[in-house]
Formats: sequence, structure tokens, C-alpha cells
Amino acid sequence: PWAPPAYGAPQQGMAPMPPQQAPQGYAAAPY
Repeated sequence: PWAPPAYGAPQQGMAPMPPQQAPQGYAAAPY
């Protein structure tokens, strides 16, 4: 799953975000 728009990730929908880059408010998805 991708981060919600509220996350504001520039690579949203393009590349999976590593758990270490995920803020505490964002549940790191198992990649």
C-alpha cells in the first residue's frame, strides 16, 4: 500500500518507501 496524500511523499505511487523513511504517524508497510 502507498502512503496517503497527507504523508506528502514526493515518490508516492512511484516507488515503495522504506520503513526507515516512514514517520511515526505512518504505519510502515511490509515490503
